Amino acid sequence: MKTTLAQLIIVLGLLLPMHVISQQQSDTLSKKEIRQLEKQKQKEADFKARAEERSKLLNILNDSSFVLEATLVGVGSMGKDTPVSSRTNFFAISGDDIVFQVAFAGRLGINGLGGVTNTGTLVSYRVDAKKPNKPIFINGKIRPNPGTILIPFDISIQDNGAAQFYISTANGERIMLSGFIKSLAESKVFEGTPYFR
Repeated sequence: MKTTLAQLIIVLGLLLPMHVISQQQSDTLSKKEIRQLEKQKQKEADFKARAEERSKLLNILNDSSFVLEATLVGVGSMGKDTPVSSRTNFFAISGDDIVFQVAFAGRLGINGLGGVTNTGTLVSYRVDAKKPNKPIFINGKIRPNPGTILIPFDISIQDNGAAQFYISTANGERIMLSGFIKSLAESKVFEGTPYFR
């Protein structure tokens, strides 16, 4: 019995360290597995950040209180995009009131900034954000001051706030503003003198 007990202790003494070593090897991850886990964590963090940004955007868009600060302006269907200042080129909605302004440095314009400032009333407004991984779309109609015609507009917005705004003029030309959506509180635009109030 003593020899069997001694043999059992020896066998257990040899097997236990081997089991611990094999357990340690299975607990440590390879570099590839670590990278995959890090990528997965980053994807989850990015997804959460995008969802938060989208939610914040939808709040200001659904309240119809935001400013699209433009960094590019394009006129006409084949027009060349022109870099502009986001402080003086914008489309703003505050409830039912809108302001649309373009200004080009070094040019004469009736708004005192080298361009035009128009105000108006928002007549229709619809936000389409049904598909979570797709851009948010807004379309609506504006009645300019003074005026009786309704001018349609469209806005396409990415989750990070990057947006493109399209509006047609009375003579059929399309104007495009490309920039970023900001809340009214965050925006630092400068409104020139409007053509009509």
